[in-house]
Amino acid sequence: MNLNKREKYIAIIMCLVVGVWLLLSFVVSPYFEALNALESARQNAQKDLDNGNQTLTDRRIKTPLWQAMVKGGLQLDESHAQSQARQALDEWSRNAGITLDSTTPERTSQEGPFQTINFNIDFSVEGRGSMYSLARLMWALETAPIPLRVNSVKITSPKEGSDSLAVKQLSVSALYMAPVDNSKTPAPSGGQENRS
Repeated sequence: MNLNKREKYIAIIMCLVVGVWLLLSFVVSPYFEALNALESARQNAQKDLDNGNQTLTDRRIKTPLWQAMVKGGLQLDESHAQSQARQALDEWSRNAGITLDSTTPERTSQEGPFQTINFNIDFSVEGRGSMYSLARLMWALETAPIPLRVNSVKITSPKEGSDSLAVKQLSVSALYMAPVDNSKTPAPSGGQENRS
């Protein structure tokens, strides 16, 4: 086949275009896709590593707190936990200058391996500095050596700009370890025993 000069240039340009297209399709694009996949995998691995490090840090911080809670009074039955929580609430409110009108235990509920006792507390604060007294009580609850959690707080002021408080309610939960009932534990599935 006899090609003139113009046809030769067109054929060379077409071969170059097809070659570049093949190079981009089968070499460059897969390379950059693999590079992006590796970067995504690296970012996911870094996130997992950061989460693992945060878990270890949390464990170092929270283990002493958990041990203090267990040592300080994580009770094994409802009556002891209720009595302990009431005594602590009475002491903390007295120290804060707050008069508890009523401390009413309500229902117990299951939260993981724990049982919670919910308390609704009505209280009153007299005179100036009532916000300070409430803050002292809240601080005592939040830093308690026994396992307590503040669920809700309701505060109203009779007059705007006043430091006195009117209707006040506080809801807290006390934790205790429920005894494990082995009779309710399901048998392993498949009928196979785990032998060591």
